[in-house]
Amino acid sequence: LAPAINRALAKAYQKRAASETGPITDIVGTQKVLSAYKKQENLQPFYQVDPRLASGGQYQLDTGSVFVGPQANQFTLAHELGHKAIGESNNLMQQVQQKTYHFGEHPLISFGSQVAIGALTPGNRRALAFSLGASYLTQAGKLASETAATEKAGEYLRAAGSPISQELKARQIGNYAVNTGLSGLPGLATGRLIRALVTK
Repeated sequence: LAPAINRALAKAYQKRAASETGPITDIVGTQKVLSAYKKQENLQPFYQVDPRLASGGQYQLDTGSVFVGPQANQFTLAHELGHKAIGESNNLMQQVQQKTYHFGEHPLISFGSQVAIGALTPGNRRALAFSLGASYLTQAGKLASETAATEKAGEYLRAAGSPISQELKARQIGNYAVNTGLSGLPGLATGRLIRALVTK
């Protein structure tokens, strides 16, 4: 169920992003975004196209590289460039992105902690509340980084003459928030099953 919800949310968000910004194949529009990024961040706007990403994008923390799919839109490119700008800065957000972005994705933290919550917590509602709390706590750095990158994307696009709506920003950030909440459900369900078997 969780993957289906994630796919539906991603599809709706991508449709909205495509309606508000042009594709990266729109050379003139994309160049304006790159120029806005260069002017604001004083960084060279370099990115690579990766066919495996389709309409998505990716910023690699270890190399500082930006990748977008061949069907990506300018918002996706601007968002990934926002991550790069954060990675090149020397402030608290740079440390948050670099040190905590993948913290909650480690199997022992993500799945293991959720199994423990499910197995040890009495009551389904209490277990769900603890599960959600743990998911948001362990992935707080990722959510903060994504929000900051989206804000930067909005600044680049506004400077490029193609401002995006607050609704698009909210959808993009909302997708990450929902995905974070759903991410703990498999581990929680496993823990509840273990608890049920043990207490029989």
